[in-house]
Amino acid sequence: MNAQVIKCLSSECLVEQNGKEFSVSLRGKLKKEPQSVLVGDYVMLGENNSIIESVLPRKNRLIRPFVANVDQIVVVASEEPKSDLFVIDQIIIGAAEQNLPVLLVVNKMDISSKEFASSISSDYSKVVSKIVEVSAKTGENINELKKLLKGKLSVLVGESGVGKSSLINAIFCSEKQEIGNLSQKISRGKNTTRSNQIFACEDGIKIIDSPGFSSLSLGVIDPQELARKFIDFNPYTKQCAYTSCNHISSDGCAVKKAVQCGKISKNRYDRYCKLYQKYSDEWQNRYKRKKEKNNENFTINNSRRLQKRTKAK
Repeated sequence: MNAQVIKCLSSECLVEQNGKEFSVSLRGKLKKEPQSVLVGDYVMLGENNSIIESVLPRKNRLIRPFVANVDQIVVVASEEPKSDLFVIDQIIIGAAEQNLPVLLVVNKMDISSKEFASSISSDYSKVVSKIVEVSAKTGENINELKKLLKGKLSVLVGESGVGKSSLINAIFCSEKQEIGNLSQKISRGKNTTRSNQIFACEDGIKIIDSPGFSSLSLGVIDPQELARKFIDFNPYTKQCAYTSCNHISSDGCAVKKAVQCGKISKNRYDRYCKLYQKYSDEWQNRYKRKKEKNNENFTINNSRRLQKRTKAK
């Protein structure tokens, strides 16, 4: 029978089937493949429901966090500790690659300024499906958040300390997560979540909590494709004088004009420019790194051949 993976621990997984949770082992071939089974996977069980025989086809697969079959990405942001908006931008880019909607949750409104919430709204209201301001501590707007999560498998992402585990508690999940105290020394959160896990909540809400992170790996991105992933640019890109416009140095750029007129957030545009430079450098160096890797492998292989010849003599 089929089951859904709700937690992975080494060579074992915790699965849910017909409302019951139990541990199962991985079939040998699955143990040999890294990330062969992910939280969110639907799997086929065998041997009296004691082992995972195979993984059923996925509708999507995310990298960092490694999860599958999600319906939406919930990005949690806060003013204290202040979220890195470059990270949020890259999460949104990754979501666009998977055609996944993004729900942006501004947490800790009991201690956050309205100016911060307003700046988030200004930058992302045209980019994400919804922005909701909440407080896990006071319960502000938690019911509104629950309505947006109902009947969906959502993955919570965000940096450590923004309150993901506290939000799960506030939504009345069946299990309670340990809530860490904010690190006074570095003003970042202590990471209380140690592995990806699905928490089943009331009203058909399923949430994947993931360890906090400070960066997101998207691989090497063609910088010319970056503007397309900034969906708030899309209404203006076709109006540019040149089809190859990078929206930075080109004359007759409709995107730059939209920024000047306040139709596109200047803060978000400035981050786009920095990301464009970052991805341009990576794109130009991709062949150099590949060549260096090939040279390294060639040297290693030659060294192994020499060692074999020496032993043969």
